[in-house]
Amino acid sequence: MKKWKWPIAAGAALAVLAAFCLWYTRPRSWRDIAGAQNEEITSLAASNVASYWRSAEDFGFDVWKMDADQAEGAAIEAVTRAFDGHSYRASLGNLFLPFQDGYSIDDPRGSVHLSMVLRNPHWETPSVYGNGQVYFSSGFYYTDQGLYEELARIIQAYGTFQEG
Repeated sequence: MKKWKWPIAAGAALAVLAAFCLWYTRPRSWRDIAGAQNEEITSLAASNVASYWRSAEDFGFDVWKMDADQAEGAAIEAVTRAFDGHSYRASLGNLFLPFQDGYSIDDPRGSVHLSMVLRNPHWETPSVYGNGQVYFSSGFYYTDQGLYEELARIIQAYGTFQEG
């Protein structure tokens, strides 16, 4: 029995670690990762930056901006619906993020940056990238690319194009 003590202990530790990882990266709603913030968005500004590459001489960035005065009722409701319509998985890297200097995005393709003021009042600045990564409240989450595409369409519908 003594010779099985360490393998059983190691197996149990691995099982606990695996269970924690599965629990930590489970799908969550936007309200779950945003905390107990059931308050509505009262002010919103946003930008969408996407690179384009047509030829060696023709490349750059398309930049759309939506100022707080452009983002009134319909735009705010559309952004809220977009966030609520997706699920989010926490990155295990969040467990080590406080020890890192900054953060990196893998292949962003495009990015949406939002500046939201909630009713309580509380200010949040989520960033959503074209590859499905979300940076929010000092943590990384993964969702599908559809969130980026929805937010980019909303910003283009309610915002203005900036020369990039």
